[in-house]
Amino acid sequence: MRRRVPVGRRGSGGFTFLWVLFAVALTATGVLVVSEVSVGVARRQVREQQEWAGQQYVQAIASYYEGTPGGGKVYPPSLQVLLEDGRFPVRRRHLRQLYADPWTGSVNWETVHCGAGICGVLSSDKAPWGARLFRYPSP
Repeated sequence: MRRRVPVGRRGSGGFTFLWVLFAVALTATGVLVVSEVSVGVARRQVREQQEWAGQQYVQAIASYYEGTPGGGKVYPPSLQVLLEDGRFPVRRRHLRQLYADPWTGSVNWETVHCGAGICGVLSSDKAPWGARLFRYPSP
């Protein structure tokens, strides 16, 4: 005896499989778009942190340079000097701490020298989105 297949079920299996494939592809595309957006947001936040830290160094170098006693203005010989400036009877702090470069996580920024002193810092990250020069006076 032959088994009978209901008429309505005969051709619907292939369409269900296509709908499932379409749903998986659409979900994967959505996840890809969301991940690209989140990477861009994270990169922008790190860039803002780098901008803030770099500006702290620029302000500290400017404070050291402009606060030089006497007639000749000099740049700081090292970043450590910005933490405690011993040129005055009362020690001055131009910088609270050495801030880390957010791209590398290290406080070892590359320094830009002007004569015998440091006039700026540069991120030590070589990636194109991480390279940024912070200098006093601005070039």
